[in-house]
Amino acid sequence: MYLLLIAIVVLLFGFYALYNTSQKAVLSQSVVSKWLQRNRSFTRVIGIVCLLLAFTLLVFAQGVGAGTLTGFIFLMTIGCLVILLSPLTSNKN
Repeated sequence: MYLLLIAIVVLLFGFYALYNTSQKAVLSQSVVSKWLQRNRSFTRVIGIVCLLLAFTLLVFAQGVGAGTLTGFIFLMTIGCLVILLSPLTSNKN
């Protein structure tokens, strides 16, 4: 139970980190987002490591087939939510 929750949070942070390296996205101006945007190469490494860690946790918890499928379902769901909700928090000056 807790392993799935940890994997979802790590997957969320990994996708959000990679989302903040985008040049075209409407990015928020929070402290964490600004730091992620300034350090693009390090942020990409953090994002990819978080995604791999989340997939590893899911495979460990559920097996290879079910863990991979669950990981992709979580990734698609989290990706849609981040892309839809992140522009709502941006501060337009």
